[in-house]
Amino acid sequence: MLHQITPNIYISDNEELNDRPRLGYIKGPKYAIMIDAGNSPAHAQLFLDELKKMDLKTPDFVVLTHWHWDHVYGLCHLDIPSICSAKTQAKLMEMRNWQWDPISMQARLIRGEDIEFCDSCIKVEYEDPKTIQVKTADIIFDTFLNIDLGGLTCLVLRVDNDHAQDSSIVFIPE
Repeated sequence: MLHQITPNIYISDNEELNDRPRLGYIKGPKYAIMIDAGNSPAHAQLFLDELKKMDLKTPDFVVLTHWHWDHVYGLCHLDIPSICSAKTQAKLMEMRNWQWDPISMQARLIRGEDIEFCDSCIKVEYEDPKTIQVKTADIIFDTFLNIDLGGLTCLVLRVDNDHAQDSSIVFIPE
């Protein structure tokens, strides 16, 4: 379900069982942005369906806030230009080559490339993890990117933090 938190900003609910994070939507007079792609094609489609129910236009862009699976694995379902930092893109390129059979998934746990919580949630979200497709972004920035939605500015900023070293935020000065 989507919730309107300002005249131009909407957020979805999160779901803990399958690690579906909140997704965001920013509508400007000319363009709209989706914040994060969701953890699967099903999650991305649910978000698009909710936008339609609320009579909101399909996003023109999707901004990825960081590389974690629950924020990016839905990207393969979206047919809109995607935006992320160079650090996020590097991680997407790495994950694009991962295998999703039980042995490969277990090996990533042992090597510390994944954690048990994510592994468990992936198995809840995906009936068959072998169907996972990691897509890279179309537009890459280093430290910041300004996007004019038609009189509403979105400043996408890379910010270091403990959650993910490639994190970005979307700031709306207005």
